[in-house]
Amino acid sequence: MPFKINILSFMSDYDSYTKWKGWDTSELSNSNKERINASYHAILKKAKVPQAARILELGFGNGYFLEWARDHGYHSSGLEIIEELVTKAAANGHEVYCDRLLETNRFEPNSFDAIVAFDVFEHMSVDELRESLKKIDALLVVGGCVIARVPNAGSPFGQLLQNGDMTHLRAFTTTSMPQLLFDTALNQEWAGNSVRVLAGCRQKWKRYIAYILRDFLEWTLGFIYFGRRVAMDPTITLILRKSSQNS
Repeated sequence: MPFKINILSFMSDYDSYTKWKGWDTSELSNSNKERINASYHAILKKAKVPQAARILELGFGNGYFLEWARDHGYHSSGLEIIEELVTKAAANGHEVYCDRLLETNRFEPNSFDAIVAFDVFEHMSVDELRESLKKIDALLVVGGCVIARVPNAGSPFGQLLQNGDMTHLRAFTTTSMPQLLFDTALNQEWAGNSVRVLAGCRQKWKRYIAYILRDFLEWTLGFIYFGRRVAMDPTITLILRKSSQNS
């Protein structure tokens, strides 16, 4: 049976989403900007995204990553299903489209060095994820990567994020994504706690101690229950790499 989604039902779930998220009124504080900027820099460095790379962001939300990417010399484009967010980003000079990934035909195959999805994949069903990963595979150059941040369903500390948004459909652990990659040239290169940065913290020593305690907790509980360390931060980040040309 062909893959289908009821678009009217899908969109109704997001009618007031921008207001609920505070994207229509709120501005980032200076400390949040510093922290978010540092986290973007760290994860793109970890994923080995080259300078001046062409990047597609899925579900760009308030557009902050698009702004950061442009300011740092990347060529960024974006897809978003909420029209008012697209209008806002376009007014700021970004190449953005009000499309779902599975419906867009705006980009040629092998167009992007990286595709990023921050807090997006958890909004998709398994069937939509499978088809989306095939589309992502086609859009990436060989050696290109996917960077995806999702709530950590393998941790009790991720459940507040996972269950705090009624539009979340799917939960992830560090080991679940490879089940969806068999029909693609994508491989999971890395999965773990989302990057930890000290930037933007008023008292960095407190955050540093918190990170040490988190590591201790991960090693201790992971060893007791699974015989290995288990990521337990609220979010995890996945890096997928395209290893060969589409067949």
